[in-house]
Amino acid sequence: MPTVREAFKKKFSIFITSFAEYLEELIPQKPFFSTEEVAEIFGVRPKTVRKWIYSGKVRATKLGTQWRIPRNELIEFAANNNSWLIE
Repeated sequence: MPTVREAFKKKFSIFITSFAEYLEELIPQKPFFSTEEVAEIFGVRPKTVRKWIYSGKVRATKLGTQWRIPRNELIEFAANNNSWLIE
């Protein structure tokens, strides 16, 4: 018989997988996004997105003076971090 913790982890992993699939549909089909575009997608300010980048929560590449965030990184971030829901 699985422990409560094991059962929770199994249910939660199913939720995260389905949530990531749902996010795939929500996030536009582009390879990279600017901080402004990410802010609009997540309903936060661009400054918040830059804080995520500087803190290492979101991986991004700097091109000149602007950050570019890969689409797959947005999906992974949204599925694995709930901090963006309360910021």
